[in-house]
Amino acid sequence: MYVVTAPEVHTKLGSLRGKYVSVKGKEPGAHAFLGVPFAKPPVGPSLRLAAPQPVEGWNGMRDATKQPFMCIQSIEIVTDLLKQLGALLAEIPDISEDCLYLNIYAPANRPQNARLPVSSLWFMFKYQLLTL
Repeated sequence: MYVVTAPEVHTKLGSLRGKYVSVKGKEPGAHAFLGVPFAKPPVGPSLRLAAPQPVEGWNGMRDATKQPFMCIQSIEIVTDLLKQLGALLAEIPDISEDCLYLNIYAPANRPQNARLPVSSLWFMFKYQLLTL
C-alpha cells in the first residue's frame, strides 16, 4: 500500500486542494478537483434567471474534494433517480440553486510541463418517466 498526497493547483482565482481517485483501484488514477466555481451563485430574484456573473477569487486553499450542489430538479425526478442509482452513488449531493460548479479531472502521473489535450463534456437533460 502507498500513500498519495492530495494534489494542489494554483489558478488565477486562487488555490485548490483536490483528491486522488482511481477506478476500482487500477492505476493510473486521476487528480479530481470537485466543486470549482465558474460563476457567482445565481441565488435570489435578481440573479435567478439572469446571465451568469463572473466568479470572484478566494484567499487561501479551497477544499475541492466534495461533490458540489446538484441543481434543483422536480422531487419526482430526484426520487426516481435515487431509487434507480442509489446503490451506485457513493455520495448524494445536496440540492440548491447555487449549482454553477465544475468537476475537473487530470491524469495523476503526467509530467509536470506536459501539454495534454483538453476534453470537455457539458450535458443537460430533462428526465421524464413515461407511465403507460
